[in-house]
Amino acid sequence: MFYSNTIFANPDAGSDAMSPVTLTFLIGLVNFFTTFGGMYLLSKAGRKTIMIGTCSVLGILNMLIGWTYIQNYHSFVVVACLAMIAFFEFGSGPVTWLYMAEIMQDKGSSLATVMNWLVNLAISYFIPKIVLAYG
Repeated sequence: MFYSNTIFANPDAGSDAMSPVTLTFLIGLVNFFTTFGGMYLLSKAGRKTIMIGTCSVLGILNMLIGWTYIQNYHSFVVVACLAMIAFFEFGSGPVTWLYMAEIMQDKGSSLATVMNWLVNLAISYFIPKIVLAYG
């Protein structure tokens, strides 16, 4: 989600029908609304079942994104990316935070949250520099 505008601006990765800004908006919208579905799913199904199911689907979607990118099926790349965001929010997104809150003490949870944001900061800072350096 950090660089979706840049990724979808590439004619090989984006949809011809929508602008990169519109696609990024759709990603944010899907991310927001599927978070609620993930919270509901957590209350109805077990964490292990959710993680096995959603991670399996995420693996399949990653392979489909790669294959459709190679085949130049631009619209399907976009649909698969949106589906991938949705399935992440159904499983790995909320389960990780719930599990962390259950097994760690307050200081450990705080440290893990700080580390999560520091890694996000490092990714958002260094990736553009790496892309510029290596092309």
